[in-house]
Amino acid sequence: MMNQLFKKRLKDADNALAELTRRNVEVLSINLDSAIPLLRVRPTKGLHKECGAWRRSRNNNGQRIDVMRGSLGKCFVEWEVQP
Repeated sequence: MMNQLFKKRLKDADNALAELTRRNVEVLSINLDSAIPLLRVRPTKGLHKECGAWRRSRNNNGQRIDVMRGSLGKCFVEWEVQP
């Protein structure tokens, strides 16, 4: 059962990775541990419009980090922005 879930997540992430590569977006990391795969990328001009991104904040060891997150296929794409 878990193997099928990981297989689906890998396929979804592979499709998103192929699309980001086609758009010349550098992928920094891929997280398959959540229900929806997350690809962290280097900020790229125009990506927020293509992914329908929204701004959110998270706390990392007491330091606030602002990120943009959008959807691409069946994955989330996320990159850091200046607060």
